[in-house]
Amino acid sequence: MLTPFGRRVLVLLGAVGVGRRTLKSMLLRTAPQYFATVVPQTSRQARPSEQEGRDYHFVTKEEMLQKIRGGNMVEWGELDGKLYGTCMDDVRSVVRSGRMCVLDCAPQALSHLYNSEFMPFVVHIVPPQLEEFLQLENLRHRKRPVDQLSKVCAESDEIANGPYADKIHLTLMNRNMDVTFRRLIDALDLLRLDTQWVPESWMS
Repeated sequence: MLTPFGRRVLVLLGAVGVGRRTLKSMLLRTAPQYFATVVPQTSRQARPSEQEGRDYHFVTKEEMLQKIRGGNMVEWGELDGKLYGTCMDDVRSVVRSGRMCVLDCAPQALSHLYNSEFMPFVVHIVPPQLEEFLQLENLRHRKRPVDQLSKVCAESDEIANGPYADKIHLTLMNRNMDVTFRRLIDALDLLRLDTQWVPESWMS
């Protein structure tokens, strides 16, 4: 099933701290009839305040390992011996609902998503150049240290010049969250209205 935007998955790439998760939350809050996301899976035990299906899907470590070995995880990682990740079946469930699945993930996840099944629209959220980034940060109530901003810029450059750079359809420079969100919505509206070019392999 195709969404009204002609793509099934929206992938937001970006360095930690650039604002991609905020943009994702804004999309989900503003238009839940069009956009949804997945609940991550984990092999750790639920905490008292956590609810199955809301915070995580709680599964056994062996179940997660089987999904990883079977190629059914978009991405995964391990922290303190516990596995965390995004399951492809959960992405498929969102797609079947007729909504666009919004993911903020690492570029490596595109090796599982960039195909005719998921037909992703890939957006790279980047910061301005460091000097301007510093100036904008000085306007914030809680300023981040210079080395943290430098790291955001460096990570953004790595993505822009990395092995998945040719999979990026749109780059948005995030100087102002509201403006960037509006530009993202405009780009998605164009997907809905205009003829789209997709890789030939997606049509086979």
